[in-house]
Amino acid sequence: MNTLNAALESALGKSISEVCDGAFHSNGSNHCAHFASHIAGIGFPFNCKQFKGGTGTPANVRVHEMFAECPLVGAWADADLTQELLVFVTKTSNVDLANKTIRNVPQKHVGIYSNGMVYHYSNSENEVVKWTPDQYLTRFEAAYSGAQGRYF
Repeated sequence: MNTLNAALESALGKSISEVCDGAFHSNGSNHCAHFASHIAGIGFPFNCKQFKGGTGTPANVRVHEMFAECPLVGAWADADLTQELLVFVTKTSNVDLANKTIRNVPQKHVGIYSNGMVYHYSNSENEVVKWTPDQYLTRFEAAYSGAQGRYF
């Protein structure tokens, strides 16, 4: 098991306050990007330390900013599943792959794909969970409006 996968496995069942050593822990907030950024070491602005303070490690909190910073993006069907990847889900009309953008809308989510599973922060359960890539898409198709797509 590699280092990232070990960190993901050890995060399962934890709340954001157990993942973030800063001050952004409110259960009413969306923490998917926040969780993924802490685990993957993504600290570019806008991050939790800028947003809510604290002395902890800064981690980005915005899905659309993470997508824009990825060196390569594409449709999930084109992903190299031998690699660990950020996996995004949102309505297909929110994504412009050519310009590496996702519209900043509430209905978008990010997780980390590793060893055949997607690890992400479930905002409804207030904890880190793991699902298969198909479960990940199916659950968000049920929760979000419109035709959803997965992207890396």
